[in-house]
Amino acid sequence: GVMVGIIGQNLLGKLFSLQHMAPDDVSCANALLTSALAMGRQSFAAAGLADGGGGGGGRRPGQDSMDDDVPGWAALSMVTDLLGSGFPRFLERRMEITKVLKRDEALKLMQLSWQDEALSPEEAW
Repeated sequence: GVMVGIIGQNLLGKLFSLQHMAPDDVSCANALLTSALAMGRQSFAAAGLADGGGGGGGRRPGQDSMDDDVPGWAALSMVTDLLGSGFPRFLERRMEITKVLKRDEALKLMQLSWQDEALSPEEAW
C-alpha cells in the first residue's frame, strides 16, 4: 500500500507544481490519474489485499478500504474526480475537499480546473 501511495503522491505533487494547463492537458492529466487509480486497485487485487467482499463491514467496495490502506489515496481519488470540473461540482464536494486536501492544494486544483469561471479560486474558497 505504501508503494502505491508514493506513486500517487508523486503524481499529485507534479500536478500541483503546474502553473497552468490547457483544456487538452487537463483531459490528459485526468486520464493519467484515472489510470493510476485503476492500476492501484488492480495491483491490490492481484496481491490479494483488496476487499473480496468479505471483511469490508459497511464500506463501499474498494473505496474506503483503499483510503485506509494507501496513504494519500483519498486525495488522489478526489483530485481525479474534480480535475476539470466547474465551480458547482467543487461546491457540491466542499466538505470532502476540506477533509482530504490542504487549502493550497484545493486552490491549485480549482485554478487548474477552471478555464472560464467568473470566480477566482480564492473568492470561491
